[in-house]
Amino acid sequence: MPFEDPDDIVVENASTAVSLECPLTQKRMVHPMRNRNCGHSYEDAAIRNEIKKNRGKCPCPMVGCHKQVTQDSLEKNIELEVMIQRANTQPQIDPTQSKKAITLDEIESDDEFLMEIKDQ
Repeated sequence: MPFEDPDDIVVENASTAVSLECPLTQKRMVHPMRNRNCGHSYEDAAIRNEIKKNRGKCPCPMVGCHKQVTQDSLEKNIELEVMIQRANTQPQIDPTQSKKAITLDEIESDDEFLMEIKDQ
């Protein structure tokens, strides 16, 4: 299934789906940081800015999560950073380029057309 935007990529790791997109910036993360309190990840600069704006702590920006994020609860998410680097080296999917399904009738008519040209 082609994605509309490369940032929509979700990596499935065992039974857990992991988004490469920061919930704050809505862009693919470069320097992901994991919140030890809940396990969610965010772009480093974005989450630190939120923590600073909210005087040292802020609620996790993931919908439905009620855990707090602090400077001390953050750790570098090396595993996710590797996944992002791998995803960045993969060829980009162009949603405008799709393969057309061809029926047997179309193949046969193409063969007949080619035979007609060959006979001329």
